[in-house]
Amino acid sequence: MRLWSTVDLWLDVIRDESAKLTREVAEHPEVPSAFIAGPPLTPERAENRTLFKGRSDIIKLIEHDLAPDRRGILLVTGQRCMGQTSLFNYLPTYLGTSTGLGSMAVCPSWDVGTTRSPDPALFD
Repeated sequence: MRLWSTVDLWLDVIRDESAKLTREVAEHPEVPSAFIAGPPLTPERAENRTLFKGRSDIIKLIEHDLAPDRRGILLVTGQRCMGQTSLFNYLPTYLGTSTGLGSMAVCPSWDVGTTRSPDPALFD
């Protein structure tokens, strides 16, 4: 059959790439996540304040997008249990300390992983 040479070529390519990936994984192991899935963190609980870490880049981006010369909607999405609700809980604290935006920003939250509808009063 005339396709065997093509099949052999692709099998060689797959073996080579698989070997490369195996070496890369051995040389650069995955860094374990610093985030532990659990209930959302809130700034009101003292023990949570030391656990909320690693979001300064996202907070700076949100500060930029909420600047007075910008308008629009900001949507924070992500996989479940990655910290969106904790970020939402801390936004007024972080935005209020550096920009004064904490009291001006409206932050309705809606967990699309649940069947509950958001409180309509949030959108008045």
